[in-house]
Amino acid sequence: MKKITSYYWLLSLVGLLLFISPAPAAYAQDSSRVKQENELIQNEPFEIANIYENTLIYNGKIAPELTISFSVENKEERIEIPISSSGKYVIDFSQYKIKAGDSLIFFVSGNETVGYEEQSEKIVLEKEIGKEIIISQDETLEEKEFKKATTLSDIHVDTRRVSGKTALNAAIYLIKDKELTKPIYSDHITGAFNWEFDESSVERDEGEVLKFVFVSNGMVTVLEKMILKPTLEWEMRAAEISENTILPDLYQERKTYKGKTILLAKIEVSFLDQVLAEFRSDKDGEFTFDGQLFSAIPVGGSIIFTLTDNEGVFISIEKIMLPEKEQAEAEESELDTKPKDKRDVEQPMIEDKSPKPSIKEDKLVEVPASQSSIVEATTVPSESESLEIETRTDRSPEKETVEESDFAILVTIILVGTITMSGFLYKY
Repeated sequence: MKKITSYYWLLSLVGLLLFISPAPAAYAQDSSRVKQENELIQNEPFEIANIYENTLIYNGKIAPELTISFSVENKEERIEIPISSSGKYVIDFSQYKIKAGDSLIFFVSGNETVGYEEQSEKIVLEKEIGKEIIISQDETLEEKEFKKATTLSDIHVDTRRVSGKTALNAAIYLIKDKELTKPIYSDHITGAFNWEFDESSVERDEGEVLKFVFVSNGMVTVLEKMILKPTLEWEMRAAEISENTILPDLYQERKTYKGKTILLAKIEVSFLDQVLAEFRSDKDGEFTFDGQLFSAIPVGGSIIFTLTDNEGVFISIEKIMLPEKEQAEAEESELDTKPKDKRDVEQPMIEDKSPKPSIKEDKLVEVPASQSSIVEATTVPSESESLEIETRTDRSPEKETVEESDFAILVTIILVGTITMSGFLYKY
């Protein structure tokens, strides 16, 4: 009986130890996980920079152990975002068509070893220049190498293909009309690529800036290239197109037009940056177009003809909308009948309208008698008399000077005569 009791207590003790021993391990594991989560939050806090309506590419950074997704306007669908080994990620907002005021909900959660979870909301802001590409400020060594390895050849007005090199299997975009073009990808072995400009991107102006965006493994870099002046070959071809192009004058109410240029040229007609028509010349270089294109264009309107050959070389010619041909010819005839030299036209006599002095009659003013003076009447001098008095007053000093001069001469003559007579009498 004692043996059975001893075995019973022994089995109970073993069972108790087996039941209790996992608890400290589980507690230690939970404590370690909490500590890891706290360190993760402190070292890699989750932050989302401002996002704008015109934002196309957003580049951010998060702890590599976490995952991130987002939804637009509280939609149930969550969009998972790939994260690189360094924690960098890229969101292409161009495919979601976000607009100002939209609510973006970001969800951050841990992996199998980290039970972290967080939610953040960002409201899309109004468009702002320069916010098309938002790049994380925390530049890693890998990103510096990515930027250094990305190159692009010069682009001229006549360039149709541009070549370059970047990271392996990187996506390359061009920002065109505030949108991202369809990407091409660099070679997965060498990183080389060739970008072909489509017809809509061939016509470029010197000094224009093209912006290329390179995306690879959660990293983003941007290269801006300024369009350089045309090459000599391009200028020679443009001169050839210009020399062989004849465009008709444009008149209101005219039905059809004919012109001539190089063969199989693409001709684009535009007004105020709006394309009115696009057509091609035939094998002889001739073309026709409908005058109804200009029905809404006023006299004096500027119409641009852009002619492009098969190699992408183009020229632009401006034509001004003229009034109806009969009216224009009448106006030219009227101008021809007018004298060309103004000196040939007899000038009319100019009437002297300068003010003349007025003559007023003398007026008698009666002055009533008073105790202090007895005056029956007095005469007020007229303006002419006043002028005469002033003249006499002004000239009196001159007369006095003349009289004094005459008197001195007379005295001198008398003195000389007296001396002469005295000498004569003394002699005889």
